[in-house]
Amino acid sequence: MEQNDFLARQRGVIRAFRQAEALRAEQEAEADKQLAEACEQLEEGRTLLKRVALTHLLDKALPFAPKAPAADPAARLARSVGAASQAVADLGEAVEALIRFRERRQGLITAAVIASIFLCAVLAFGSYKAYRQFNLAWHHRQAVAAIKAEEWEKAAEEIIAIQPVDPAYPDIVEFINQEPALREALDRAYAQKWRSGEVGLWRTLNHTSYVSSVAFSPDGNLLASGLSSDVWVWQISNGELLYTLEGGKSKVESIAFSPKGKVLAAGSYCSKSKQGIGCVSSEIWWISGEKLLHIPEAHTAWVWSVAFSPDGSILASGSGDETVRLWRVSDGELLRTLKGHEAWVRSVAFSPDGSILASGSADYTIRLWRVSDGELLRTLKGHTSVVESVAFSPDGSLLASGSWDETVRLWRVSDGELLHTLKGHTWDVSSVAFSPDGSILASGSDDKTVRLWRVSDGKLLRTLKGHKKYVSSVAFSPDGSILASGAGDNTVRLWGPR
Repeated sequence: MEQNDFLARQRGVIRAFRQAEALRAEQEAEADKQLAEACEQLEEGRTLLKRVALTHLLDKALPFAPKAPAADPAARLARSVGAASQAVADLGEAVEALIRFRERRQGLITAAVIASIFLCAVLAFGSYKAYRQFNLAWHHRQAVAAIKAEEWEKAAEEIIAIQPVDPAYPDIVEFINQEPALREALDRAYAQKWRSGEVGLWRTLNHTSYVSSVAFSPDGNLLASGLSSDVWVWQISNGELLYTLEGGKSKVESIAFSPKGKVLAAGSYCSKSKQGIGCVSSEIWWISGEKLLHIPEAHTAWVWSVAFSPDGSILASGSGDETVRLWRVSDGELLRTLKGHEAWVRSVAFSPDGSILASGSADYTIRLWRVSDGELLRTLKGHTSVVESVAFSPDGSLLASGSWDETVRLWRVSDGELLHTLKGHTWDVSSVAFSPDGSILASGSDDKTVRLWRVSDGKLLRTLKGHKKYVSSVAFSPDGSILASGAGDNTVRLWGPR
């Protein structure tokens, strides 16, 4: 029934458009014919006037001219020529009036065509919505049937067609949570889509200022975005803004969810003043919005990056004061200060097992620290400009780094060897993130693009375009279904397989 209704709507739209087009063509043809006839009459009048002036055959050449006394041939000629001129002028005015009428009618026809197109667009949009609902319902039925038949690969393909899962299909979410085989099939399907580059824009989240950082909650249901002085928290499934965490006068530079998803941390700074730099801080909220902990003057300069340890007990912060600091989340106590960098620390990241902390700096280096005692394990050199972002692969064997030298580099953690240098961006690389299975690396850049790279050989798979300004942050959802990118155009874009 839904499909028949959709087809009927389509036929109605096409029929209305054809009727409007036929009417426009018919009216234009009639107006052109009338104009041609008037122009022909005008030309005949002008020819007749010339003949009168040359031959002086007053009565025969101009039978419509007023009769004059025969006593004065010159006066008769003047009156006849004047009458003929007036007739031609009147005919010219009539032609001009006809042209103006044609232009007005053309305007009315154009307006009618525009109105018809608008009506067609409205009907088409309604038809598209009906078609989308029909399509989603069809894929849902196919997915449920495949799940019941335990055809996991087919079920995964059908679920991707309606992913991220619409709230109208909670049974799909329940199936995914209850069936490990389905979850594994979905992970494989998502990974394959990303590897093949079969991805596109799914949704755009609009903000009131530039977006500096994005982070998914561990369950993938929420997305936090840092902007100006606030942190916004979004519901992924429907794009609804749930609440805003206000940071006061400070500007949020980095955000991170705790591993259990109950706590959200933000690193921030305030502008310079005559008294120095104030309100440099790290703040931690319960995800409900209640502020759990505020660490004023956490550093002596801007806090550029924050990251939770895998067990959620430690928060690391990197700062413009050239240090990395480790804080106990439960009470905000400073555990350790890591010194060694010679310029701003722009990014920090924990290894998956929590034993190593990586820090990227404006001194062009990456340093690997042992978390237990703060010992410097290794310094990675190779970038020729500021190291803006660092990220560990899911298995902890690789480290990715993005730099202002327009490159992304892949390092082996065990010995610090540089494995690949990924080139393609045309401006600073601001953020890097691994897909959950570790096969894809995403990078965001000031060149307004997001690029997807194959980790095994460094090959560029896809360039995602659409942002109008610099891309400041990228992050994969925990299940690999979505890639979020935050940018200076006041938006977060959500990309996914299609």
